[in-house]
Amino acid sequence: MKIKKLNKKADLSVLLLVFMAVFLSGFALYMFNVNSNTVKTEIKDSRYLDDVYVLENNLDFYINEIMDKAVIDFRYDSGKGKFVERFNEELQKYNSNGVFVLAELNQVNLQVTSDNVEINPNSVSINFNFKLEKVYSDKFNVSYSYSKRFLRKL
Repeated sequence: MKIKKLNKKADLSVLLLVFMAVFLSGFALYMFNVNSNTVKTEIKDSRYLDDVYVLENNLDFYINEIMDKAVIDFRYDSGKGKFVERFNEELQKYNSNGVFVLAELNQVNLQVTSDNVEINPNSVSINFNFKLEKVYSDKFNVSYSYSKRFLRKL
């Protein structure tokens, strides 16, 4: 009985092909695993941001109204404490039974302190930091943080 000799060149090329396929598959899995931790999704649909911008505009509107009313007949020599008191009085007009007309006004209520108020002979200003959030189902939410200075001339 005669035994056929195997083609050594063909065996080597098949062996290399198998190793290269295993190597490429392993490398692809490794790269997927490494990059999956750093992948972030950008949502390019502005409709999701519009709701947060509407909240920002509403909040700014109410604060501007409060500022306009708080500075009526306010004098520079009255001091920061008096302005904070007047601002809080106007802010509480938008509170009914412990609930503000706009829920985000709670953030304003917590930040109205003398430290956030600046009074000059010609103007009064107050600084706020806001974080607005809108939740869309369980999949994602939009979070928007901003700081704003509200200024009124005396």
